[in-house]
Amino acid sequence: MRLIRAWRDPLAPFNIELNHLRDLITFEPMAVSAKPGPVMVFTELAHSENNRIVNRAADCEFSSYVKMGTSVDYYLQSQGRFHVFAKIDT
Repeated sequence: MRLIRAWRDPLAPFNIELNHLRDLITFEPMAVSAKPGPVMVFTELAHSENNRIVNRAADCEFSSYVKMGTSVDYYLQSQGRFHVFAKIDT
């Protein structure tokens, strides 16, 4: 079984490599959204767990940037994956 991890933490690829998990985890540097295409990501300083593309919190936002997004359906179809067990953190 392989884990596919979509973008959230910029240190994730390094953590995967340092922990020798490259054979078990595929890192995808993208955001999960309702449809494929660019999305605006809003961040909070020192709280990467709060990065978001919806439900902005303008009073505590630190920065924003554009990231390529994909839907779960589109990604799985494009990878030829049809039998999937998924855990998605929101």
